[in-house]
This record gives sequence, C-alpha cells and structure tokens, in this order.
Amino acid sequence: MATTKTYRMNFTLGDPGGDGHGMKEDYHITANHSVKEIEAAVKQFETETKFKISNWAEDYEDNSLPAEDVNDLAELGFITDKENIPGIDNWDDDYTFDGANGYVTFIFNVIVKHYIPDFEWGFTAFREQTLDCMDGNGYGLFCL
Repeated sequence: MATTKTYRMNFTLGDPGGDGHGMKEDYHITANHSVKEIEAAVKQFETETKFKISNWAEDYEDNSLPAEDVNDLAELGFITDKENIPGIDNWDDDYTFDGANGYVTFIFNVIVKHYIPDFEWGFTAFREQTLDCMDGNGYGLFCL
C-alpha cells in the first residue's frame, strides 16, 4: 500500500518587509506535493498564460480579480463555473477574493490543481511556540 507524503510549508501574504502598510499574514499549510512541484505549476501557469499571480490583489485595498481575467481564465479552461469560483465572492460579475484565505484557495484550487490534478492541501495550525529562554540570545554570533 502506497503512502502519501505530507509536505509542510509556509509563506507570508501582504507586506512581509514592513516597508509599506506593514500588514501581513503568515500561512502554514500541508500538501501532498512538494514546494518544488507547486512552484513549477505556478511557473508553468505564468509562462503559458502570461498572467502573474503577484499582480492580483497587488495594490493597497485591492481584493478583486478583474472580470476580464475571469473571462480569460474561463476561456483557457481554468474556471469552469464563473458563479462558483473557489476562493472568490461573485456579486454581479464583481469578483473579489474572500480575504487572504480566498486568495490562497483560488491559487491552489484553480491554478495548481489545473496542473497537478491530485493536489490536496489544507491550512494547518502548526504554529510554533516561542522558546522565550532562547529568543533574542546570541546577538554577538552574527557579526560582520
């Protein structure tokens, strides 16, 4: 009997460097495919379609997926039902991400699953606890 590997990974949405609006959210997920495989799927998507996932929700307070992009993605076969797009709220052809979780859901369930049909993933709460007795120690170890 074959076992399915579980990969644990994380990423940050928003402003990880804190040089803009300073708001961010860290995500921890598990998936049955590796970081390398997921990144290859996104790269293939961007190469084939000329879309860049980083352009969606790029500007401050921009949580929409442009209707013209939805139409193009439907024509390309990524979206099969424009009324029920994973991670998207649709109000009179105004397509908005259902928050940051919706953006993640859209990328994984619409784009990655297109290239990796057996892709399964989920949010997880394996957030590490801070070991206070070690946090901030060793300042002198990182000299130039």
